[in-house]
Amino acid sequence: NSPPRLGRCPTLHYFPCNWTEVGIPICYREGVICSSGDVNTGIKVIDLHDNNLNGKIPETIFNLPDIKHLSFNDNQVDVSFDNIGEAKKLVVLKLSNTNLRSLNGINGASKALQELHLEGNQLNGTIPREIYDLSSLKRLYVNDNLFTGTLASEIGLLSALQELAASSNMLTGQLPSEIGALSNLALLSLQLNSLSGNLPLTFNNLTALTTLLLNEQVERKLSGPLISFTSNALLNTIDLNGNDFSGTIPDDFLQKVPEDEQVRIYLQGNRIGGTIPDSLNRLSNLFIDLADNEIVNITSSCMNNGWMDGNVASYDCEAILCEPGTFAADGRQVSSTKCAKCPVPLTDAPFFGATNCRSKHEGNGTERGVLINLYESLNGTNWGDQTNWNSDEDHCTWFGIVCDGNHVSEINLEFNGLVATSDVSSLLFGLPKLVKLDLKGTFPIQAMVSDAKFHSHHDRMKETRFRWI
Repeated sequence: NSPPRLGRCPTLHYFPCNWTEVGIPICYREGVICSSGDVNTGIKVIDLHDNNLNGKIPETIFNLPDIKHLSFNDNQVDVSFDNIGEAKKLVVLKLSNTNLRSLNGINGASKALQELHLEGNQLNGTIPREIYDLSSLKRLYVNDNLFTGTLASEIGLLSALQELAASSNMLTGQLPSEIGALSNLALLSLQLNSLSGNLPLTFNNLTALTTLLLNEQVERKLSGPLISFTSNALLNTIDLNGNDFSGTIPDDFLQKVPEDEQVRIYLQGNRIGGTIPDSLNRLSNLFIDLADNEIVNITSSCMNNGWMDGNVASYDCEAILCEPGTFAADGRQVSSTKCAKCPVPLTDAPFFGATNCRSKHEGNGTERGVLINLYESLNGTNWGDQTNWNSDEDHCTWFGIVCDGNHVSEINLEFNGLVATSDVSSLLFGLPKLVKLDLKGTFPIQAMVSDAKFHSHHDRMKETRFRWI
């Protein structure tokens, strides 16, 4: 419906062409699209992105009765929203990478507004309450600002949202359970903030979700167990890299995603243990990045030749994760980059998928780390026999330690001068293969192991000796 423009605009220019020429009709000017037959009325689009504009956009821009699309992205301009309610037909407003500093009055926009771009504006403070009044929004982009505080529970009011992108801010705290009210949401991008706490179980209500981006690279991280996403049949991309998720991948993880869907899961740098569940073998085109976790077995997953972009067909199990004692930059073999052996294999890379020869999990996350903490908690410097303890030697060679493979299966430290000053249950029973524990002679035994934690793990233990003299 737009009338033809007069002549061609040059490829390189520093102002919108046909705007300064005398006598050029409004609807013939670059970036302007009209809907009526009159060349001076019916403006429905003004798109002047990246046009070297400066100053303040006049409030009267919102008085255009037919305006549907306004774009001033990538210009040094500011805008006041005091008059935005006059734009009754405005659907799309793009103000990314401008000099916008305030959103006061934005909630006055009409119910027609569906798409709002505010990226890269150094907007600070908490996300303003006015945003949550825009109940007709389908797409909200506030990436690359300076927003702080939590994502408020009022996010649930934006029930029409299909895309929410608020990455690269400074948001903190736990995600609100009300996010589960966004039943139309297809994209949720909140990565590179400082979020913490568990994922809300209401994520399972996001049945339209296809892409979830929550990777972190800061000290505060999301944690707790992975949720199953059992109702998210459309979810094909999950990025949770660099968080602190623990436990195992649930057996019913993504159980409703179609078998032939191309699925990409990024979980690098968490504390996920166990193995890749057999239930995921039904997915024929899965890419799953589990490097730098605590995975102990992947054998049954190596039969899926279509996994890892087809690399399993070429490199077998190492296309998924390097074996314990080896490493690669990606934690797996990629093209000609093979998994290389570490100098002290079971010490430097105790789990599948190491990206270097010194595991990042040097605290309670590895069995070696558990033993070091036990040594420090139980008066190790005064033990009768400390052979190899707290040294660079393989922890399976330390006095009193017996291993099954690279896993601690027995601890035999009876009458060795152990002195308990605190409850170390979480350490002792964090050793997944431990079947025998002999600490007879430890004093005082009551301070070392809580009854509740002991009985919750006792079924696994074949032999336990806590008696002391």
